[in-house]
Amino acid sequence: MGGRRSFSLILLFFSVSLYLSVAQTKRAENPAPRITVIPTTLLMDWTRGDPRYGPDVIALRAPCQSGDAPGCICKADFKATRSKEFADYVTSFPHEKVPVVYEVWRNPEGRFLGANFVRVGDWSGHTGRNDGLLGVSYTFKLNHPERARIQSPGDCFPRLP
Repeated sequence: MGGRRSFSLILLFFSVSLYLSVAQTKRAENPAPRITVIPTTLLMDWTRGDPRYGPDVIALRAPCQSGDAPGCICKADFKATRSKEFADYVTSFPHEKVPVVYEVWRNPEGRFLGANFVRVGDWSGHTGRNDGLLGVSYTFKLNHPERARIQSPGDCFPRLP
């Protein structure tokens, strides 16, 4: 009886080892597509204060960098933070010079997949949960037919060649 049990265990061990070896070889032959995460800094202009949310709300704006959508503006609001220290820090930058860092996710072909807010300048304090999320607004002129391929917030970042 003992011989059969040890033979069965050896056979089971060999089968599992062979399966794992084959699975590892297949993964090496067909690696998963790699997503790249690129830290990207947008230089944005600031506006301080909001009649509804108070004097320490910060709104950041910058022209879109994709070049695909004329009249495109990137927007990031900091309504939840509402800290005087944060508002003073942001307004210490010259207009159109606030460095806002995002992690930009791209697929293997370089197409935009998403962006994650990282920080404003060197600010290490807390910001609100939804603060720093990017959105875009577009302005179209009447009587000027325009076609624009809109990718929000992908248009905020430069296209890769």
